Amino acid sequence: MSLLTGENKNTMRQFFESLAFVLISDYVEDEPTNIPFLGEIKIVKSGDTMVEGGRRVELTLEFDPDESLQKNLGQLEDGEKLDIERVFTTRLRNALSEYSD
Repeated sequence: MSLLTGENKNTMRQFFESLAFVLISDYVEDEPTNIPFLGEIKIVKSGDTMVEGGRRVELTLEFDPDESLQKNLGQLEDGEKLDIERVFTTRLRNALSEYSD
């Protein structure tokens, strides 16, 4: 992931920790979490069990995909170049250009 974004591993870890916090906060509020380019994810409790050390909550995820995700997957199925691939190609070219300067 850090290779694709150009961010170091610690920054990526902090990002995912923050995302987990947002997902948990939205779970408490019974709200979905909007993740750009992916869609809305809602965590729903489906039960719980007691295990050694505490309670284990059983969860299901509700997912409403973003239109851009659906479009990119349609492009993939049609054998076309993906919009997101164009974005990463441009980003990679820019990064290589900056690196070589």
